[in-house]
Amino acid sequence: MRAPRPRQGEGLGSEVPPSTVTPVLVAELLAEGERMPVYVQRRELDDARSQDDYTIREWVEAPGVQYVPVDGALELLPGLRLVPAPATRGSQVVVVETGGRPVVVGGDMAVFFAELDEPGTEGQRLIRALDPEEVCLSHENQPWRPPQPDRPV
Repeated sequence: MRAPRPRQGEGLGSEVPPSTVTPVLVAELLAEGERMPVYVQRRELDDARSQDDYTIREWVEAPGVQYVPVDGALELLPGLRLVPAPATRGSQVVVVETGGRPVVVGGDMAVFFAELDEPGTEGQRLIRALDPEEVCLSHENQPWRPPQPDRPV
């Protein structure tokens, strides 16, 4: 099954004004990154620019979008890093070190919690190997938390 992709009209009308978010960290390319740096794996950017059915091309080349191509893991700030976690060839997750177990912002790394309960892709296995406290996914309203022996699922 192919990972969901943004369609015309999605992502518009965000509740958070773009001017309040710096930098923008993305798992997929979104036009809302206008005038802010968008950190993206170089492979993802190359695919979005070269594959016709990858995403909406106008979003990729929207006026004012400023990309920062990344090759592999990158520490943006102490305790905040990007880590490649293939769902698509160039997918990445954001790992936030909290002093305990990390929090992972996974985007489309998994669509449903069951995909992290029983990881089936390289990226899902990588997330589990990070031993996160919780994982935020694009398609779920609450974070996923790994089962604990002393905590019901």
